[in-house]
Amino acid sequence: SAVQYLRGAHGSKGTGETAMIALGLLKAEVPTSDPALAACLEKIRSRFTSGGYSPERTGIDVYEASAVALALSNLPASERGSMLETVGAYLISKQKPNGSWSYPHHSSGDSSISQYAILGLWECENGGVAVPPSVWDRAAQWYLGAQGSSGGWVYHPGEGGAETISMTAAGVGSLLICPRQLRQYRQFQKGVNPYL
Repeated sequence: SAVQYLRGAHGSKGTGETAMIALGLLKAEVPTSDPALAACLEKIRSRFTSGGYSPERTGIDVYEASAVALALSNLPASERGSMLETVGAYLISKQKPNGSWSYPHHSSGDSSISQYAILGLWECENGGVAVPPSVWDRAAQWYLGAQGSSGGWVYHPGEGGAETISMTAAGVGSLLICPRQLRQYRQFQKGVNPYL
């Protein structure tokens, strides 16, 4: 029933939502030849140009690119070509100097957007894309600095607001991923392949 719903839901959605539908279909082991999944993947492919990844909507572009990375990472490498590397480079380019990701006009950081960027880059790296360790390190430092005194996180650290369960989950999850990726980098530096 869920697969049938997703097959019928993709037509009028933006690229980010379409990528999430594609991810659901791929996780349900729907073949890429399925007309609905093929249409989703074609919409995703249309955002890639010779100049890189071109988001459909500005402002929420990091959410969109992260969802695209999640979907692409679940395709066989032969079917995604260089798109995963391209969208990974886009996400890296959007990291703020303080280590977070956020809306273009917002410099202090957004816990929700940062979480999506980290998830997208995690899947990129799991798919063979090299993410500089400095990206993980700066993201972890930002999350550590943004943690509230009671241990949780808010959407926009430093701007007030109540800590929420969802943003605390984002903080905890991100702080599990970043050190894991840094640990793998250190193991590679020592000549140990952590995937074996």
